[in-house]
Amino acid sequence: MISCILWFMTRKCHFSSRHCVCAAVVAAVALSFSGKTGAEETGAGTACALVRQECELLCNHQYTPGSAAHAGCLVRCDTDAAACKTAPWLERQMERLRQFYDGFTGGEGETLRPAPKHPVPPNGDSEERERGAPEKTTRPHPLPI
Repeated sequence: MISCILWFMTRKCHFSSRHCVCAAVVAAVALSFSGKTGAEETGAGTACALVRQECELLCNHQYTPGSAAHAGCLVRCDTDAAACKTAPWLERQMERLRQFYDGFTGGEGETLRPAPKHPVPPNGDSEERERGAPEKTTRPHPLPI
């Protein structure tokens, strides 16, 4: 994200200084909302950039530049780089979700008591109780016959 913003800033600065100020404000707001420090961003970004660079070199070696296969290979490199950058975020979200569910189950390893399979009727024979069959009652017919 930082490299993208820096690229944006360098491209827009030659028009006016107002664009630079706007881009700097946008960058500051985006970083504050993301909750990441610059060190986190560059650490994950550097590793992912190296993976992407290696993939691009492999694409350039395997396919002729400008061909459809080369373009497809570069798209795969971009996809892998995006997945590399989002993997730590997904892991953090999964950990937060696990902690959320642990709050309902009472912590790690402890689970909720399972519900009974069939309700046991208060009256009826023992076989019906074991099967969980409904209680037999005689009800008057709703309409006189």
